[in-house]
Amino acid sequence: MKKLIITLSLLIPAVSFAGGGIENSIVKSELVIYFPTFKSLHGTVKALMKRFYGKNYPQMEKQYSLNSESSLGVDILNEKSLEGIGVDIAGPIAYVHITSNIGYILVTLKSEAKFKTYVKSILQNTVPYAIVGKYAILSATPKVMPDMKTPLLIADEGFKLSAERLQFKWDKPFVWIDSKYLSAISGSSMISSKVQIPYGFTAGTIDFGADKIKLQLYSALMTDKQTDFIKLIRVADGKGKFDILDYGWGSPVLVGNLYMNFAELYRYYLAIDQLNVLGLKGIAAELMKKYSISIEKDLIANSDGRFKLVILKYDDLKKQYLIYGSIGVKDTAKSAEFIQTLKGVILKSGQKLFTFDIFTYPFYHYKSENVSIFYGQIEKDFFFSTDKDLLVALVKNVFDNKNGYYKNLPDFFSQASIQNKIGYYFTVDVQSLFSSVNSGGFKLTSDFLTGIKDIYVYGNPDMGDKPYGWNTTIEINFYK
Repeated sequence: MKKLIITLSLLIPAVSFAGGGIENSIVKSELVIYFPTFKSLHGTVKALMKRFYGKNYPQMEKQYSLNSESSLGVDILNEKSLEGIGVDIAGPIAYVHITSNIGYILVTLKSEAKFKTYVKSILQNTVPYAIVGKYAILSATPKVMPDMKTPLLIADEGFKLSAERLQFKWDKPFVWIDSKYLSAISGSSMISSKVQIPYGFTAGTIDFGADKIKLQLYSALMTDKQTDFIKLIRVADGKGKFDILDYGWGSPVLVGNLYMNFAELYRYYLAIDQLNVLGLKGIAAELMKKYSISIEKDLIANSDGRFKLVILKYDDLKKQYLIYGSIGVKDTAKSAEFIQTLKGVILKSGQKLFTFDIFTYPFYHYKSENVSIFYGQIEKDFFFSTDKDLLVALVKNVFDNKNGYYKNLPDFFSQASIQNKIGYYFTVDVQSLFSSVNSGGFKLTSDFLTGIKDIYVYGNPDMGDKPYGWNTTIEINFYK
């Protein structure tokens, strides 16, 4: 039974609840994965395998089919084979993980008699199952039938909210992840049981196209404190004289733009990141202890909400990524004071700090055994870079007004930057990334994923009157 559940769950990279009554057999659970039809699941899996395995696809498909027939007595990648055991490939399929070691799979049946024969003769009655209406319920636990007195997922307030935000109408793959599921995973990783991840959820729909996979996600915490945070996070008023992203060049690995209230965003993540996964608490504490500098007070609180980041490429000679970016500041006098304070404590500690000018503006180079960063301030923008030549070239482009890089970026990104839209926006050039990875010492020896052109990630905090969460879109774009 475990083989069956593992096999089916691997074939379902997303969840979606289709009509036809299956939603009335899905109880409130920690994890749900669903496809509107088994046929759409098949098409999706094969399309992804072709993309991921490239020329090796026929061999891999054959291997999966042989493994499936050997362990399950049916080729799970072959529609006729599934129809032969009574499965309705035009009906929905779902995996429901209720809690630790308790879950079930829902499969739509076309022939109850054929399915019973398959379980009896091929599986030798080793798979616990029950048939309810036109659905077969399979489970690895002795008690196959879920407790239908338990509230259904469709009755959950979080599910209702996410369905509304995602405009979910049971016609797409859909995934539901309860925060309890994440907490259970954390617990199994030997993290203290005293740490409780706040209750919440992530829900998502997935569109599979010929040249694109698009994921739309909604993540939320159902608390009043959450709504208070988000209302503050989405208020920013930064306005600089220029946007360094429009003065870029080349084919960067990553281009990022964030525009939010960073002081409240910082407080928000400290509140929910009780495991300190991001390490922000540790960084802040180390700077305070080592330099008597508070990044919350001296840097984050003075941010006007603008943050730009570019990872240009990997430099083979310097063995590092070439990175540059900028942070918008509210009070230039306060940020200048912060720079001078930082300069003083670095020199006092005996570490190296070099100064130089770019167009009469003072810039600094801080170098330690593990860190080398160049930084300085122009107007209301705090510049930083891992490379001096890169920083000088960027500033020169700004002063020479050599802009126009926006035209090379997707519309969602350039519009967000120009209009100062609240949210987070990233583009990843996958082939540039692979080139950088290869340069970094890790060689990709197959054509795995080389069909991907780029990846876009963008979203924003909930902008409604009762904001509980975050909206995120992920687009994986393939070469045509």
